[in-house]
Amino acid sequence: NWSFYGECDTERFKVDNGLKLNGYGATMSDSRPLTVNGRFVDYEVCADIEDIKSNTSAGLSLYYNEEVSVGIYAREQKVYISCLGQEELFGEYTGNKVYFKITKINQTAKLFYSENGTDYYQYDKDFDVGEFHHNNYKGFLSLRPSLVCFGEGSAVFKNFSYRSKDEE
Repeated sequence: NWSFYGECDTERFKVDNGLKLNGYGATMSDSRPLTVNGRFVDYEVCADIEDIKSNTSAGLSLYYNEEVSVGIYAREQKVYISCLGQEELFGEYTGNKVYFKITKINQTAKLFYSENGTDYYQYDKDFDVGEFHHNNYKGFLSLRPSLVCFGEGSAVFKNFSYRSKDEE
């Protein structure tokens, strides 16, 4: 169910007490994320990310292609939101671990982060992802939950979950 967007580089990851993912590119747009093939219309995707190296950004996204994505990521103890290539500072965290969550319900994405995995901060803007499809952006792709890591180093992803919210 997993694949890299773009060229598959098996040297970019290692599974050992989590998924260590090496960075690629300089932004979320060109990060060649590790994507999961979606099977739910409405869903929640979560991951804990730790050991984010210096000069590295790591997080979660809903990724269509290099031009079209929305996501949340951490870099240097700060949390950023990215949508359609534009990034904005969202918050800060302490420690070596940050927890991310994205919900997509009724074509609306909501982005969250937590320092402890229990108390989440929700970004104050929701994102309409209903237009992120082939008729607008070509390519016969789909909006996929993704792990992103870009920059010079690596990060470790743990406790990834992807679950349906269709019944809720």
